[in-house]
Amino acid sequence: MSDKNFDLDLILDPVLYHRIKEQTDLNLELFQQLAGEFSQEELSIIHTPSKGTKITNGYRLDNCPYQVLDLIRDFDPETAFNIRILNWWGNGLFVFVLYGKDTSIRMGDSIQRLSKHYFVSDQISIWDYKKIISNSLCKKNTDNNPTSDFYQIFKRIQPDVDFYKTYSILKKEITFIFDNHY
Repeated sequence: MSDKNFDLDLILDPVLYHRIKEQTDLNLELFQQLAGEFSQEELSIIHTPSKGTKITNGYRLDNCPYQVLDLIRDFDPETAFNIRILNWWGNGLFVFVLYGKDTSIRMGDSIQRLSKHYFVSDQISIWDYKKIISNSLCKKNTDNNPTSDFYQIFKRIQPDVDFYKTYSILKKEITFIFDNHY
């Protein structure tokens, strides 16, 4: 038998769950509008193997809810290029840019420009966001990270309470990445 107790105030609080649902839906709407800004044709011009955009909603990223917008969606170890917007409840809003081995070499100048504004992940796993974000070894430079197949940079985004301002912040960030992808 468990020695833990149920928090009935939490479990029976309908306002809390309505607020969580409302905010989740708002984040999904934000990501849908951002995804709609970039057609598959445009994404294929930026990166030929593009698979478009995808929005994901989950509840258990290190036990916290999350929403993800992926743009480009090429995760091949050699050719990868992906922009991931991660809204991670309790942790923040982030932009991750992922490069495959060949892409990181070919886009070296682009990475150099972006890394003035982004942190370089030093984690082997490109999916271990808790370690990526919290690791004190992350630094703003282009030293080789230890991932043998991928190179990843990221940035924390400060959202605004206003939907359209947050939308503009993220659209500007995505455009900045695309404008420097050459």
